[in-house]
Amino acid sequence: MYGSRTVARCVSKVRDGASFATVAIDEGVSERTIRSWCKNAGVRSPRSWWTYEEKQAAAKMWNEGCSYAQIGESMGKTVNSIRAFLRNNRDIAPYRYHKKK
Repeated sequence: MYGSRTVARCVSKVRDGASFATVAIDEGVSERTIRSWCKNAGVRSPRSWWTYEEKQAAAKMWNEGCSYAQIGESMGKTVNSIRAFLRNNRDIAPYRYHKKK
């Protein structure tokens, strides 16, 4: 139903940083369709990407004692994103034990 140019254009928009929802509205297709085209092309949502520098910065701030909120605010990411990243990367951001008072 949709031509290869339409698919390529949509995938390119997501690759360049547009959200699935925005591309879907612009192109008049469902968000699920955009997700499917991107998955087939091996492209993930830009919001799920962490650069090497971001990973190192988050780990450094965590190891210096910063909270999820502080890290998220400084990086422009959500608290949940920071929490999930740090919990899934204990090799660079070990668990912090809290001493009981």
